[in-house]
Amino acid sequence: MTVIESAMSNINGVASLSMDGDPTSPTNRLDSSSKAALKVSVITGDSLVITEAFPNVIKIDVEGYEVEVLNSMHQILTSSCVKFVFVEVHFALLEKRGLRNGAEEIIKIFKQHNFNVNWIDFSHIMGFKD
Repeated sequence: MTVIESAMSNINGVASLSMDGDPTSPTNRLDSSSKAALKVSVITGDSLVITEAFPNVIKIDVEGYEVEVLNSMHQILTSSCVKFVFVEVHFALLEKRGLRNGAEEIIKIFKQHNFNVNWIDFSHIMGFKD
């Protein structure tokens, strides 16, 4: 297993990670307006395949940046290696960022890459290939 210490989004570069006092807080997210922000490396999903093998299973929990991360993974999602993609959908954070139809966008991205879609529960969606 390889650990890559980087945030994921639709750009490569550096961004501000909002910290809520607890470094394991589920509300830590890319946010330049935070007073307690940490500069972090940001990478797109497809940039990972330059140096790493294609994954079989992907879990995405990116606090409202689900659409950007999935859009940055065209090569990965097109690969026949990837069988499952699990996404935690943060409806309120997506809406706060102006993406009121974020869940529909996620489904659209999955279908564009020939994934079947299943809601596991209210906030978790799974894309899978037969």
